[in-house]
Amino acid sequence: LLTKTQSTWGKFVCECASRRHCRLAVCPSCLFLVSVRLFFMESAQLNNHGEDDTVGVDPTNLIVNYIPQTMTEADLLGLFAPYGEVESCKLIMDNSTGNSKGFGFVKFTSQLNANQAIHALNGLHIQNKQLKVSIARPSTTDIKNANLYISGLPTTYTTRDLEQLFAQYGGIINSKLLTDPSNGESKGVGFVRFNTHTEAQRAMEWLTGTLLP
Repeated sequence: LLTKTQSTWGKFVCECASRRHCRLAVCPSCLFLVSVRLFFMESAQLNNHGEDDTVGVDPTNLIVNYIPQTMTEADLLGLFAPYGEVESCKLIMDNSTGNSKGFGFVKFTSQLNANQAIHALNGLHIQNKQLKVSIARPSTTDIKNANLYISGLPTTYTTRDLEQLFAQYGGIINSKLLTDPSNGESKGVGFVRFNTHTEAQRAMEWLTGTLLP
């Protein structure tokens, strides 16, 4: 067991019987061994409606991440409509459950309106989520396979802790920490999607095998 002697990111002191193992007051048996690997499902998240758009970036087409589960497609449209004429609006759903996957696409008729929506809505807090709004990118090799599956996380970890751990290796599009529905406690497993495969690969190489208190 570990107890914090300072703040959330402070030092930890080992309280188990194996103190003889540690020189820094933390023994190996008290640490969590992190495992990171590529997760290949849902690669179409960065692609508009699953289409293979390799022509180039459309500055009028926006991807919206971290959408609350309770929001409907109509709610999403209503959120963006004040910033200009919306050509299309799509909330991505899980076909197996019928639930929202937490992201969608909004396409404006003009780049000016799209930029205004990004400026106004990116970072907006809705319910327990903070929206991330940006221009949707075309599907390329380096964008695909940028989603990581992480196991062995401390059960005290929050989504914020997870993002702080991985943010140093690249731009994070979204992240998720799996929790037990019955008590809300972390399962020690999560997902982090980076902007590119290169960033995801870098994080995987540096963090796999890391010991966390």
